[in-house]
Amino acid sequence: MKNIPRLLRREWLQFVLLVLPFAVAALWWNKLPDRVVSHWDIHNQPNGWMPKAPGLLLTPVLSIFLCVLIAFIPRIDPRLRRSDGNMSLGQRRAWRAFRLGLSALLAAISLMIIASAAGWHFDVGRVCFAGTFLLLAVVGTFLGRLKPHYLMGIRTPWTLEDPETWRATHRVGSRLMVFGSLTLLAVGFFVPATVQFGLLIGFSIVLILWSVGYSAWFYHTHTATAK
Repeated sequence: MKNIPRLLRREWLQFVLLVLPFAVAALWWNKLPDRVVSHWDIHNQPNGWMPKAPGLLLTPVLSIFLCVLIAFIPRIDPRLRRSDGNMSLGQRRAWRAFRLGLSALLAAISLMIIASAAGWHFDVGRVCFAGTFLLLAVVGTFLGRLKPHYLMGIRTPWTLEDPETWRATHRVGSRLMVFGSLTLLAVGFFVPATVQFGLLIGFSIVLILWSVGYSAWFYHTHTATAK
């Protein structure tokens, strides 16, 4: 109990992001229809509806679940569990930044669903596009600080096998994610929604192929040099 005020001071932004969608939904609850839009197609047209309660509360509840899961990953993952007590300040900040970034994206989606149910009209695709690339940029900023583990990061057979390959791949990958995400975010404001979707898929494929190729190349080069 004594640690609760300290936790609230340290994690006030996290609590705001988790509570805000519930608070806004409660304020607007009686003014919203019994069915709300829960999904839009690539052309920004509604193509999925849900009853009000699950439609408004599913994403905020998911956000809480993911927040708790990310907070406990260092205790779940065998590699991190062995070194959790020695995590550096930079590594703790990396976990916290990812947790906050994901919570912010889900809070924005929750508020977007509420606003849509209230009759507001806006470009849902661009909001999701911008939020996703901002999250990737945040993740990329802190990616290089993660220790080798099983549940997050660039996990290939070579990064999990060799700590030096893990560090090199994440160091270069973090720059690629930040630069690529911010560049495509800027480009996305000048292209239609269908192109935005293609940019996101294409960038994801490039990241996956690069991660596999670079980590394999570095691992074989590094191990050959070591011998």
